[in-house]
Amino acid sequence: MVNAPLRSGNGTVGAWAPLLALSAVAWLLVLGNEGAAAGLMGLTSAQYVAGWLVMTAAMMLPSLAWFGSMYLREIRRQTTGVVRPVRVASLTVGYFLVWAATAAGALGLASAIDWAARRHADALPWIGGAVLVVAGLYQLSSLKHRCLARCRSPLSFALAASRHSGRARDLKVGLEHGAWCVACCWALMAALVAVGTMSLAWMAAIAAVVLVERSWDRGGTLARAVGIGLVLTGLLVPFVDWLAPALHGGGMAMESM
Repeated sequence: MVNAPLRSGNGTVGAWAPLLALSAVAWLLVLGNEGAAAGLMGLTSAQYVAGWLVMTAAMMLPSLAWFGSMYLREIRRQTTGVVRPVRVASLTVGYFLVWAATAAGALGLASAIDWAARRHADALPWIGGAVLVVAGLYQLSSLKHRCLARCRSPLSFALAASRHSGRARDLKVGLEHGAWCVACCWALMAALVAVGTMSLAWMAAIAAVVLVERSWDRGGTLARAVGIGLVLTGLLVPFVDWLAPALHGGGMAMESM
C-alpha cells in the first residue's frame, strides 16, 4: 500500500512546516555537541533524558509530518481558523508524549551499559553487538511487521480518528499512533543507545530507515533488509571497531546540552 504523499497544493506542507522546522532545530542542537560515547556519555540522568528528547524530536517529527497529512485533510474539512492549528498541536503533543516516555527505557539501557563499561570494559563491544543482533531479529519478526503495517497505513490513522471523540480526540489519536510507532521502532532506538546515543551517523541512518519504511510501498522489505544488516553488524562489532567506535573507546563524552 502506498502511503498518502504530502501535497503543497492543499496546504498540507505549509501546515506541517512548524514540525519540520522543530526537527531541523533539534538536528542543529545535536550537531552542536561534540560526539557520543557508550552509556550515559558522562551526563547526569536529567541531561541524558533531555538529550534523548531532543534526539527523538529530530528523528521522529518528520515522520509525523508525513503521515499526518491524511489526518490534516480531515481536520481541514471539519474546522477553520485558530481551531485547526490547535488540533494539529494536540495531535503532535499526544504523539510526542509517547516518544518522551521512551526516555525511561533508554536511560535504563544506557545506565546498564555505563555500569558494564566501568566494570567490564572489554565486554562492551560484545554487549553492544548483542543489542544490535536482538534489534535485527525484531526487525525480522512478524510482530514488527504487524506494528509497521499499523504505523504506516493512512487508513489505520483515519480509523484511529473515528474511534475517538470529544475535545481530547486529537490528543488520543496522537497517543495511539505514537504507541504503534514506538512498538514498530523501539528496537532501532535500542540499537542507537547501544552504539552511542548521539552517534550522528547512526542517528541519520536510523532516522532515514524510520521514514522510508513507513512511506515506501516496499517498507516491509526494507525493514527485513535492515534486520539482516543489524544482525550482521552486531556479529562484526566486537571485531571491527569503526562500526561502533563508542563501544571500543573511540567515542567522546558529550557536553551538557
